[in-house]
Amino acid sequence: MTDSSFFENIGKEFDIKSEEDFKDALAWLSQVPSYLKVPENVEKLISGLREHFSESQSEEQRPVYYENKEYLLKNLRRLSKEILKDSDYNKLDLDSLSTQKLTEITLNFLNERRKTPGELHVMDPRFFYLLKNLNEVVFQLDSSGKILYLNSHWTDLTGFSVEESIGKNFLNYIHEDDFSQYEEKIKSFINKGESLTVEELRWLTKKDTYIWVELSSNVNREGNEVIISGSIKDISRTRDIEKELKKIENRYDTVLNTVKDIVYQTDKEGKWTYLSNAWEKTTGFTVKESLGRITKEFIHADDRERHGEILRSMIEKNADFDHGHFRITRKDDETRLFEYSRFLIYDEDNNFIGTTGTLTDVTERKKWEEELIKAKEAAEEAAKVKSEFLAIMSHEIRTPMNGVIGMTGLLMETDLTPEQREFVETIRVSGDTLLTLINDILDFSKIESGKMELEEQPFELKECIEDAYDLLASKAVEKKLDLLHLIEKDVPPFIIGDVTRLRQILVNLVSNAVKFTNEGEVFISVRNISDNPEELLLEFSVKDTGIGIPPEKLDVIFESFSQVDSTTTRKYGGTGLGLAICSKLVNLMGGKIWVESTPGKGSIFHFTMKSKPAQLAPAKIYLKSTMSVLQDKRVLIVDDNETNRHILTLQCQMWGMIPRTASSGEDALRIIKDKAPFDLAIVDMLMPEMDGLQLGQEIRKLRTPKQLPMIMLTSVGKQEENEKQFKELFTAYLSKPVKQSYLLDVLLKVFSDEIKQKLELIESEKTKDLNERVPLRILVAEDNIINQKLVLKILQQLGYRSDVASNGTEVIESLRRQYYDIVFMDIQMPEMDGLETTKYIHNHWKKENRPVIIAMTANAMKGDRERFISEGMDDYISKPIMMEEVQNLLRKWGRTTKELQKNGKHQIKSSLMLDLNLISGLNTESNNGNDFSKVVDLYINVAPEILNELSNSYLEQDVDKFRKSANNLKRISFKVGAKRLAELCMKLEHIDSGVDFDELGKIVERMKDIYNITTNELKQIAV
Repeated sequence: MTDSSFFENIGKEFDIKSEEDFKDALAWLSQVPSYLKVPENVEKLISGLREHFSESQSEEQRPVYYENKEYLLKNLRRLSKEILKDSDYNKLDLDSLSTQKLTEITLNFLNERRKTPGELHVMDPRFFYLLKNLNEVVFQLDSSGKILYLNSHWTDLTGFSVEESIGKNFLNYIHEDDFSQYEEKIKSFINKGESLTVEELRWLTKKDTYIWVELSSNVNREGNEVIISGSIKDISRTRDIEKELKKIENRYDTVLNTVKDIVYQTDKEGKWTYLSNAWEKTTGFTVKESLGRITKEFIHADDRERHGEILRSMIEKNADFDHGHFRITRKDDETRLFEYSRFLIYDEDNNFIGTTGTLTDVTERKKWEEELIKAKEAAEEAAKVKSEFLAIMSHEIRTPMNGVIGMTGLLMETDLTPEQREFVETIRVSGDTLLTLINDILDFSKIESGKMELEEQPFELKECIEDAYDLLASKAVEKKLDLLHLIEKDVPPFIIGDVTRLRQILVNLVSNAVKFTNEGEVFISVRNISDNPEELLLEFSVKDTGIGIPPEKLDVIFESFSQVDSTTTRKYGGTGLGLAICSKLVNLMGGKIWVESTPGKGSIFHFTMKSKPAQLAPAKIYLKSTMSVLQDKRVLIVDDNETNRHILTLQCQMWGMIPRTASSGEDALRIIKDKAPFDLAIVDMLMPEMDGLQLGQEIRKLRTPKQLPMIMLTSVGKQEENEKQFKELFTAYLSKPVKQSYLLDVLLKVFSDEIKQKLELIESEKTKDLNERVPLRILVAEDNIINQKLVLKILQQLGYRSDVASNGTEVIESLRRQYYDIVFMDIQMPEMDGLETTKYIHNHWKKENRPVIIAMTANAMKGDRERFISEGMDDYISKPIMMEEVQNLLRKWGRTTKELQKNGKHQIKSSLMLDLNLISGLNTESNNGNDFSKVVDLYINVAPEILNELSNSYLEQDVDKFRKSANNLKRISFKVGAKRLAELCMKLEHIDSGVDFDELGKIVERMKDIYNITTNELKQIAV
């Protein structure tokens, strides 16, 4: 609220509807100028508010006719002092006199020197010029009241001219009622020579009306002669304001006394100086008996000291506001809790003079809050119990399911009659369905209870989609469906998010698409619809060519336990939870999900998710020299599916190849017969009229394998059916859906003459000679007999003879008898569970003598894996246990364990410097175990030279040479898995010419340290 708005708001009503309105009214009231009269009952409150809001009481706040007064008064004082400097009055301390007193003395001095009353103004023109322009009436009278002098403002005030008023009696202008009221004062003033100030007086104007004025005067005697000097000030506007203000104050006082909260004020000693009527209603004490008493008398004894300390601390900090709670003991001895909001008030010298604020009884509200907290704690405890129950139920259900699914899987590997195989397949499908149902219920329950938390980890998007397809490939093959995907160029290859939950959404949507599609394809596309490169909004679309969804059902399919109709459940199965879970997961990812569908033609499910690009190096690095073998290679793509042709075309173009497409075997043969030159043909197996095998036979009549290598795209499991013919006709084959990375591997090997006749890139390698390549001593810790048999049978099929322990105590005894490389440790066992056993092993076995401990559990709750790893376990496998997962774990841990033990080296389970997955892959792919060691030796010989080149180019400040050296070191570092050094080089090869070389020198030194750590770890791993 501005200064001018104080006067503008006079006479207006305040509409008090909120706390802010209340504060505005307080702020406005604090601006009441000190020269205005206010009702006594709120005088102290206004004074406190005025001090709190620190509003200036200068005359700039007064009506506009004062705007020139400061300037005039300054000059009036200066001239008065100049006139009096040679007089006896100069002996006085003129600077300490008020302007009014100084003016009166000056007038008296000039009056003493005057020749005639009418010539007063000629004594000093400058002085009388100021008097003339002063915005107050200045006058001189003789003892009879006759006017001797008036300045020009007399005319402005009364309408009478100075000329017609000089010589007239001054008292004739005073209203007769006021004259009679002040007659005695006036006579005493004249006779005794006392100063006179009349604050309110009615004064006659030429219009025969009266205005309110304030009169001030002094008497000076010269022998027997009396001279009266003084001034008259118009206070009409001030009185009007005071009247309106009084009305407002009355209304405001009414507001203060009707609000529910207590409004109060205290002095610096803590005594109540103002209390609104709410005080009496709330505490039982009357306002009258409370005013003047110290506040702490009413505060609960246990709260007084704390409350006093808070106030003292606030004063020391010169703070102006705080809020909190204290208890007040009512008159009836009931204790109530109050919330206070308090303003601290300071004077112009910043001295604390009191407080003002409000008190609110929050006793009931506090009770509600405490009850709410108790209810919340009870709900959280119930949720915890629910989660624990779900974990237990998960374990109890999954344990027998593990036996059912595992044993049927093993049974399928034996020789069975067609009828037996049908029975076993029914058991397997039923088990898988029940397991899916359990997983859905657990996920739905976690989401509903708010326990589902998303991870934020970098992952490769393409790999996530391909993994989802892998899980559903066999079902798609059975229905002869193509599983296709396309990621647009504006989508980063690596993103940050929860890969597990994204895969779950994709698997659910693709599973539905496969379920409801009898022919055609399922196609996933991904694009980025965000303009911000740092904040991605990815849109996924899952398109099928299935039965579609009726329009009236589109709004309900994302609801829990909903199906398109009851016949859907009978024909296709399902709980109706899948899409509901997808919808909730998408919401957690900051996106939305919707569907478009045409009955009889198919559906497109869209969903979005928020993400960020991840700056990660690919898991597998292809050097430019390697990729160059594909440049300008001409490839013929033969596939009847238009989408698949389009995807393969884009992929080949991305690698620098020149693709040409054919939609059928006949088209392909016509193109080849036209003698179009090709370096390679990619042929789909499933095509109408002429399939891929028939086309391959016809092409071989025209081109030899050396002239035109061919790659076959076939379905999972179809290779063995035509294995002999494949070997004769095709250089390589890939299982559908084709992974981009696998296709690139095959293309590179085809053109590098490193191809094998059969690439099993999709199917798991189920070999009984794994134990010969990775010999291990394995201990299985499991109390459930069925699960014992299952794990032992899986290990037996992989070529291992394993030992069994039924509880933690037996595990300890077994480890004391002999060394084991790996222990598969069940978490829930009698006597000593898996976690206790693991802790005991860590405390009693040295690191180099400890086995690798792999947790086995049926728990499906989030955070279990992280908890088990943090408890000292090395890895984790969930039930039901699958052969592929066991095989992968044995490869992962068996290779590092046996190879490092053989060489007396310590095992490196994790590294900040190395890409252990890449190194493991290099070791696995090498025909000779010493190949990787040779690569490491070569790296250790070459890398120091490049580091020296980096140092020299830094010293020479040769940026181009520095970039080249960084690029060279990056390439060879990536090749051996030295990821940390390679990533640093990747940044350095793009530095600009304006780089800070001092900072660059520090980076070079850090690179040398990283290199030393890297080579030490490589030496430990190299066989």
